[in-house]
Amino acid sequence: MSSHAVPASDQLLQELRQLLSEVLDADISAVDPELPLLDLITSSLAMVDGMRRVYDRFGVLISLRQLIEAQTTLGMLALQIQNELEKRR
Repeated sequence: MSSHAVPASDQLLQELRQLLSEVLDADISAVDPELPLLDLITSSLAMVDGMRRVYDRFGVLISLRQLIEAQTTLGMLALQIQNELEKRR
């Protein structure tokens, strides 16, 4: 199985919540998938670390501009990643 296999959307969202909880050094229950990421991540270093981890795990490059301009939530990010991974199939 490829390291960039497409997980089910619930699984993908859980993986992103876990990833973000690690970046924030917070409990996963504190990561609300409906809040804008900019409300959760207050440090630019944490934002870059999160973007790098998303790329390392899923092979999908997310730009800072996308996250800022769209007020992206974790749920929206999961959908964006899943769509990108499905295009590659």
